[in-house]
Amino acid sequence: LPQSFSFSKNSGLSQSGNVRYRFDDGTWKIQSAVSRSNSKAWRRDTARGFFNTVGVALTMPVRVNYTGIANGRLGDFEVFDNANQPVDAFDLNNYTLSTASGVPNTNVRATITSADLDVRRQIPWLPFPAAVQVGGMHRIQTNDDRRLDGRAYTYNGINGSRSAAPYLSDVYYGERKLASFENKPYVPWVSPHKVWDAFAANPSLFTQTVAQQRTTASNNILNSKYIEESVSALYLQAEGRWFHNRLSAVTGVRFEKTTDEGVGPLQDPDAVFVRTATGAFARTPTGARIRKPEAGTAGSLAEVPLIYQERAARAERSYHGYYPSLHLNFNATERLLLRAAYAKTYGRPNFSNIIPNTTVNQDDDLNADPEETLGRITFSNIGLKPWSADNYDVSVEYYTDQGGVVSGGLFLKEVKDFFGTYVKDATAEDLAALGLDPRYLGWRVTTKFNSGSARVRGAEINVRHSLLPFGAWGRHVIVFANATKLKLDGNDLADFTGFLPESVNWGFTIAKGRTTLITKWNYRGEQKAVSYPDMGPNAFRFPQPRTQLDVSLDFRIGKRTSLYANVRNATNGIQKEDAYGPDTPTYAREFYHGKFGRAFTVGVKGSF
Repeated sequence: LPQSFSFSKNSGLSQSGNVRYRFDDGTWKIQSAVSRSNSKAWRRDTARGFFNTVGVALTMPVRVNYTGIANGRLGDFEVFDNANQPVDAFDLNNYTLSTASGVPNTNVRATITSADLDVRRQIPWLPFPAAVQVGGMHRIQTNDDRRLDGRAYTYNGINGSRSAAPYLSDVYYGERKLASFENKPYVPWVSPHKVWDAFAANPSLFTQTVAQQRTTASNNILNSKYIEESVSALYLQAEGRWFHNRLSAVTGVRFEKTTDEGVGPLQDPDAVFVRTATGAFARTPTGARIRKPEAGTAGSLAEVPLIYQERAARAERSYHGYYPSLHLNFNATERLLLRAAYAKTYGRPNFSNIIPNTTVNQDDDLNADPEETLGRITFSNIGLKPWSADNYDVSVEYYTDQGGVVSGGLFLKEVKDFFGTYVKDATAEDLAALGLDPRYLGWRVTTKFNSGSARVRGAEINVRHSLLPFGAWGRHVIVFANATKLKLDGNDLADFTGFLPESVNWGFTIAKGRTTLITKWNYRGEQKAVSYPDMGPNAFRFPQPRTQLDVSLDFRIGKRTSLYANVRNATNGIQKEDAYGPDTPTYAREFYHGKFGRAFTVGVKGSF
């Protein structure tokens, strides 16, 4: 039964500057801008006097007995040792301290340099209002990431005792953190500050194993990455209005080119073996591969510089495309507006998905269980292409005499080269498709890939109106509701993380005199989130449907000041999340179940 927590302090600094120019004489309109921004973030936990995490667990193996389970909640629990004797899980004397670690000293630097120019010209000689516009931009963005010296230590104990009792936290002790178990004592958290102070006063209390030293050395290399991305774009746009300005159209095309150059760690577990002139492995008479003398023994520090090479993997890629669009607006009547649009768009991969980086973890005993995964390989897919989409939208808006609005729309997104998350035990066909060596057959492979075509269809509706039609009192009350429904189609591994299939918002606003009350309910349907390989191949996390109520009250004291009070999650709704794959039984799907309480904010605001 371990304690689980972490501490960190992050610092950052951003600097930016820009120069803009604007000219407009009614016929010509010229705009231009040049900008530059620099930002850096750093983290030095151990330099600030604390470990990031400490390993704390009960001294003896225990059995936990849960009682009163109902509606996904636990009523109570008891802890017993192997002799079936009760164990006080709230007595720190029953816990041992095993390890302490600090996160790597983080240095992340990013720069963005950009320039753009737009020129617009009215065309007065045409029989209808029209204009044409051309422009372009160029942007260079860099990201330099280094994370060094994240060390882990093994605790030796005081006079042979590894009891965690000397490190009881003074800050959090007395704060009840188990909200569901009000009958339990306070949790005896261990202070990472006290553990660090003990280490600083007597370093002999801690030692580093060879494995821990090796992890530090390899992580220094694996966490060193750099990428530069340059984007150039040109566009041509035209617009016009007809039928006494009732019909307007905007159309154009944009050309954009992106070039990425990145470097990252190179990891090659086979670099410790001798090769012949033909590139084959040199072997002993019995067929065993021969290690290089400088590689030392397997698992030693000596082999780290051979297996891991800092920023030795390089990748460069470039892609471009044309992206046309057309937008139409038609005022059918004074209150009825019709819209239709088409646009071709695209989405770039995140830097983390294309900077060269491969992590290989091979199981120690390959013959332990033939049903188990032989190893795990996680790599960034430098061949990942941007996705592109043809987007179609139609909508209707109607405005009432009382200032209300009712609108609805349909949309369709046809996506090519959609992103997918690949987490599965690789077959020979999979390895060929991903460009991996055949020796990884049966390994658990994790990467991003272009999963093919995908389709997103949806509808949305929005209503906002006062209750004035029901009487004069109704002018103080506005009701609103909007809903979106999506249907997602694509490869089973398609990454639909950014799409919420169902969402509904509704509520009302009451404004009378100096007081304004706003209530808003928000419903979110089940959503497919990030992959979760711990539950097996093709497994994902699924936040479950939930409804949240937010309430805000504002009372105006004077012309410039007011009092306000807000409460988020007023009904203290439960947040649940499941994690499952194709073979996960229903009873094992629940991953997370929690209550975060209500968040209250009270204050004074003003403008001067």
